[in-house]
Amino acid sequence: MRGKSRKELYRQRARRKNLVRRIFFLFLLVLIIFLILSKIGLFNVNSIKVDGNKNVETNEIINRSGLKTGQNIFDIKKSQRIKAINSIAGIKSSDIKFFPMRSTKIEVVERKPVFQIENYTNYYIIDEDLRIIDILNKPMQNLKDLTGVKLENYELGDYLYIKNKNKKEFLIKLIKDDELFSEISNVIFSKEGLKLETKDGIMVELGDGSNSDYKIKMLKEILKDIKATKKDADKIDMTKGDNPILILENIYEPAEIDQNDQELENNMEDDV
Repeated sequence: MRGKSRKELYRQRARRKNLVRRIFFLFLLVLIIFLILSKIGLFNVNSIKVDGNKNVETNEIINRSGLKTGQNIFDIKKSQRIKAINSIAGIKSSDIKFFPMRSTKIEVVERKPVFQIENYTNYYIIDEDLRIIDILNKPMQNLKDLTGVKLENYELGDYLYIKNKNKKEFLIKLIKDDELFSEISNVIFSKEGLKLETKDGIMVELGDGSNSDYKIKMLKEILKDIKATKKDADKIDMTKGDNPILILENIYEPAEIDQNDQELENNMEDDV
């Protein structure tokens, strides 16, 4: 095959140059239009609405976002605004949406309280991520207590630091297990280990919280059996390996729960 002639090469170079020029002028045109529209206020915020908040004040969310009416939406990056909103203790996540009519909507998901910690005259409200989302001067109704946790140097928005990984893992799994969590009234941290108190006043000793999946599964079955058989249970000891011990009121000899008992594993019969 013959090589391309100089004339053909020249035409190819000319076409490339023309294409580059067109792209450049198109980019320049878009930039000029953008600047003009910005100048006349087309990208300015006309109204701000907040959706999804019940406990966090609307003004606090708007102020933290940095959005103001009349302000250009491109003055601050959207990601920075969202990060600022999420720094509010009671906010779990957020998003900002801009609409053609220059209206702006901030959508938020609030954190839900699951525990409260009494600290002198204050009550620290804790969510499922173990974050302090509020500090009140009176307890919240229908909220579970978390005791034995020291709150020195903790502030609103901080996350609880639990050094023992087993205890922390058990606590998080407990919160996520709706069935078991609904039966609990109090979670207690102590030097001896982790303890739970049920709504029926049964104390559950868990030791260091290790083997959490097994203990949560077994505890649910034991509590179901106690309700079904109407036992006067006082304490459940789950610190003895795989054999939980159920201690009944006014009975001195504890009933040991044998893990290998097939009937117990299935239905937790009366011989618990």
